[in-house]
Amino acid sequence: QELPPILLQEESNVPWQQLAMPLEGVPPDEWVVFDRALIVRDLFTGGTRTFASSQDARAFRAEVYREYGLPPPAARRRVPRVITFQRKRANRRIVNEAGLLALLARYGTLRVVEFNSSTSFADQLTSMRGTGVFVSAHTSNLANAVLLQPGSAVIEIIQRHWTWNRMDQSFRDHTAMLGDIHHYAWRANHANETVYQSQRDEIRWGVCAYAALPCTALL
Repeated sequence: QELPPILLQEESNVPWQQLAMPLEGVPPDEWVVFDRALIVRDLFTGGTRTFASSQDARAFRAEVYREYGLPPPAARRRVPRVITFQRKRANRRIVNEAGLLALLARYGTLRVVEFNSSTSFADQLTSMRGTGVFVSAHTSNLANAVLLQPGSAVIEIIQRHWTWNRMDQSFRDHTAMLGDIHHYAWRANHANETVYQSQRDEIRWGVCAYAALPCTALL
């Protein structure tokens, strides 16, 4: 049976505009009619950023390993003392990174990775498969944590006031669904623990919590 055509939205660099972007190859003033539609709940309609069930989460990880010809993920007699630090220089950088890396290196073999659009998925999977402790700032690349093997741990560094719509808990929700990954987080709670690259972001996230109503007047 042939699969129906897949239509993608045009890309936008502005996240809140992405939902309203037209479909690729379809004029914006043209109607598109569907016989059947699958509606996925987002954060605004009661959805969450994770798997529907623990069974789905474990099946996804196992299928990824199988697809790349790897043995199924399984608990190891000893979790390797390999600490993978995920660097992100475009934004959400760790200001005192040198000191953090020196500290991490005291507890195991330290590897530094910087995943981007040119990093193959196979390389990312290989890195996660051999990791015992995965350390990263809160960033979309933390989605790779679901590829860790059972018994591994995540240490997530969360910037100040990053709590709108439970965004600070989204990656913990991922790993919790697997049921075999330890997930810890350090959160910046004081003004001097986060430095902002733009004044607009400092007002949105540093001066007040984005979810608080009084902040809307400052945006």
